[in-house]
Amino acid sequence: MSRRTCAVLIAVILAMLLVPVQTADAASPSTDLTVHTDPDSLDIETLEAATYTAVVHNSSNLTYTITPVFATDCAHLGVTMSVNGTAVASGAMTPFTLKPGDNLAIRIELTGDKFLENGSFSGTLTLIPYVAAEGQTGLEPIVKTFSINAASTISVEGDYNKILGIFGNPLPSPLNTAPVSAVLTLILWAIGAGIVAFIATRIAGRIIIRPSKTRNAAEEENYRNLRVMWRSVFIIAMMVGVMKCLNVLGLEESVVVTIDDFLFLIIAVCGAKLVWDLYRAFVVEMGIRNDNDDYQSLTPLLLMLGKIVILFGAATVVLAIFGIDLVSLIAGLGLAATAISIGASSIISQFLSGLVILIDRPFTTGDKVMVGTDRTELIVKKVRIMSTELKNWNNEENYIIPNSTLTGNSVVNITKDNVNYKVYDYFSIAHDSDIGKAKSIMLECALDHPEVVTDGTFGVPDVKFMGVDRSGISLRLAYIVSDHENYGTYASQVRRAVYDRFNEEGIEIPYSQYTVNIDRTEITEAGSKDPDGM
Repeated sequence: MSRRTCAVLIAVILAMLLVPVQTADAASPSTDLTVHTDPDSLDIETLEAATYTAVVHNSSNLTYTITPVFATDCAHLGVTMSVNGTAVASGAMTPFTLKPGDNLAIRIELTGDKFLENGSFSGTLTLIPYVAAEGQTGLEPIVKTFSINAASTISVEGDYNKILGIFGNPLPSPLNTAPVSAVLTLILWAIGAGIVAFIATRIAGRIIIRPSKTRNAAEEENYRNLRVMWRSVFIIAMMVGVMKCLNVLGLEESVVVTIDDFLFLIIAVCGAKLVWDLYRAFVVEMGIRNDNDDYQSLTPLLLMLGKIVILFGAATVVLAIFGIDLVSLIAGLGLAATAISIGASSIISQFLSGLVILIDRPFTTGDKVMVGTDRTELIVKKVRIMSTELKNWNNEENYIIPNSTLTGNSVVNITKDNVNYKVYDYFSIAHDSDIGKAKSIMLECALDHPEVVTDGTFGVPDVKFMGVDRSGISLRLAYIVSDHENYGTYASQVRRAVYDRFNEEGIEIPYSQYTVNIDRTEITEAGSKDPDGM
């Protein structure tokens, strides 16, 4: 006796046991209970779901108690049933009350598992009613049957004894059998997999690695590391070919699914290795093209993050293959991450701030910056993932500042775009000096200095009349030097040149002068006279 026949027989026996024993005047099926069903047949594929609904309406003035029972002769269907939105456990005999004029909505969701086979099956919904009032007997059950058309996505029917699952085996007997077709399929697939691996490796090398007739040692090593990806491509392609050979052999779906799960595991591992090879080659190539300390410090971080993400993705795929609930796993990891983040918020803040600085790169090694409201100029020495090392420009003091402090304050980058620096020098001349001559001397001294920018890129030196005070006339000389690092030296040289020219041309640099008025009244004792006798 087959499993399908046993399932149907058990369902019928169960329904009969649940029906109260009929007396001689037992009631016939009630015409007061009407059942509307939808649809008449269901189409189900592997790992997909379909829904069957039945609505029971009570048009009488009696209150019924109805127990729904569902059975199917397909062993690879998952069943979920709910009545008026209330879930009913599979196999549970749960009665529901149906009052006059009310409806009972029964929803049955069927899901095909990965072992689902092609074929036509049936589903049977049995409604067992009885009247709760005293003196009433049970009623005959109401049975609704619908057909189920199952389609397996791993069906071997179309591939059996076909080379590559496409071409019929043209060889004479006894070579026209399924095993021979499977061997030929595997050989042809291996040739195709080798070609695909070769082409994919060459294309990836052309896209990621910078084309060059002569590569340095780092570029050559990176290229060799990338070329090993052909193994992962070949293995992935061969695993797909083995799956096809299983269909060509005509094995049962349950056997094919079991072997496919193992092959998918190999594909997931090789896929993760392939993605890692591509990602590593790309990051290393970017490091070769951007040969500076900041990017070199960022490269290990990018490789570490990429490895974590790829491993997590591969683990997720493997768990899904074996049917592990990822929602619960991710929820648990989320709770653990929350606990860790609360306990190590300062460290995480510094780490994330370091990521922001290394990715956004608001400053790089050698830049001069000012942090927050402090006007001290600091030189960036090294940017790390947790902190940044800076040096005082004036006295060589080193500062180790947490990255969270840098991202939490305003940072002024003095030399981000260029190393030029604008200098302002103020000179005071006597009131009776020739202002025009003084301005000409100041401009000439600035223009004659080799480190003063005079090509108009950032403007040209100029002199402004700033005002008059009690000591003299104030003039301001503004100019741009080519190197911020040495702007103090260049400004000193320009000032010395102006001072010498002022002395040569007789332009006086005044000193502060004050007029003092002295009150000669002599302080004497009471009643005495001043020296003049007055």
